[in-house]
Amino acid sequence: MKLMGIDVADSPISVAEFKRATAQDFAVDDLFIADQLSAATEVVEAATNRPALTREVEFMLDVAEFTTWWFPCAPVIDVDLLSVLDPNGDWQDIPASDYRLITGHDEPRLQMADNVTWPDRATGSAIRVRATVGHVPEAVPRRLRQAIILLAQDWFRDARNSGEDPKEGGARLNFGVIRLMRQLKYQRPLICK
Repeated sequence: MKLMGIDVADSPISVAEFKRATAQDFAVDDLFIADQLSAATEVVEAATNRPALTREVEFMLDVAEFTTWWFPCAPVIDVDLLSVLDPNGDWQDIPASDYRLITGHDEPRLQMADNVTWPDRATGSAIRVRATVGHVPEAVPRRLRQAIILLAQDWFRDARNSGEDPKEGGARLNFGVIRLMRQLKYQRPLICK
């Protein structure tokens, strides 16, 4: 999954919310805390396959033609583009009327319409899917938010106690964070059919 248009994930947790949730006196600047929240968001998203905030992503599918393809993450808000690389090396968009998103929140999948004829593809080329995934800020699940807060809090505590930047290899996950991430983890039932 490739994030489109951003290099670093935003966090659904603001610095002020983090400070309230942890009830600690922070003697560091807010930029450091925001950086920790952003990194914690990326870790939690990767471990759970659940993007926290709305973002545009691109998937390159190394599959043949399909009737149904399951997304590797949830939720999926919308399918923005489906295209194939033609024999001339140009991307050819498949009309939106030829596919639809099914159960975008729970088990998101891309369903092709009946009797769709796929355009000619370059030999061995991938199928490109662009989609909008994640949650609006007001709808980020509480357990996902809590996992991000707990992870950032642990990193802050580790950095304060050791004097090191926790993203430099010394960071660990506590049991509460691991447990929350396991509860939230999305695993697609199939890849395609």
